[in-house]
This record gives sequence, C-alpha cells and structure tokens, in this order.
Amino acid sequence: TDSGYRLTDAGRRKAAAIVRSHRLWESYVAKHFPLPADHLHGTAARAEHFIDGRLREELAGELSTPLHDPHGKEIPPEDRQAETENE
Repeated sequence: TDSGYRLTDAGRRKAAAIVRSHRLWESYVAKHFPLPADHLHGTAARAEHFIDGRLREELAGELSTPLHDPHGKEIPPEDRQAETENE
C-alpha cells in the first residue's frame, strides 16, 4: 500500500503459527532442561521453522496447553487453516 507493506490474511496466520511454535518450544525446553531463561530463544528461533501442526499439538498437550511462554508472552492459539495453506 502507499503506507507500507502489510501481511495478507494467510501471511498473518503463518506468522502466528511460527510464533506459536517458537513459544511452545521455549516452554518445552524450559520445562525439561535446567537452562537460564536467556538461553531459550536461540534454540526456539532455529526450531520454529521445523515444527508443524502435529508437533505443536503434541507440545501443547505435553505442556497442558499453556497460555504464556516462560517470558510471560502470550502463546497464540492454533489455527488449523494456516497449516492447510502450506500444503
């Protein structure tokens, strides 16, 4: 647009899925490994692109569907449509 770039609806859904993957992975690592909070981001930044909808469901189940990550940031809800747009 004249005012700058904007994500499409599909782009927003994909971005939310990546954020969900990232924050769930941080939460999983924090639960199972004795790492300082400032060591969680790096692994999550790498893993977020490889975590699909099925693994997000497994992580959420393992973690009892958390609403916030270890840093207190909201974990976006799962959007099934984002996953089907990538197939």
